[in-house]
Amino acid sequence: AWVLDRSVGGLCLLAEHPLPEGVPVKVRPRKQSGQAPWTDVTVKSCRREGSQYELGCQFHRTPSWNLLLQFG
Repeated sequence: AWVLDRSVGGLCLLAEHPLPEGVPVKVRPRKQSGQAPWTDVTVKSCRREGSQYELGCQFHRTPSWNLLLQFG
């Protein structure tokens, strides 16, 4: 998925496939995938955006500022 937006509360992702609301997901920055820790989020919203899906995700725990910046 691609990060469209980030905040201390969560991420907005553009994904190829829909995910149901309430589903827990682990994410990490792609560029740092071997080094960055997995971050737990929950899908709060999912809406179709053309042929893809916009996922509104909430962090379970706000990541460090350095990790948050790595999400685009």
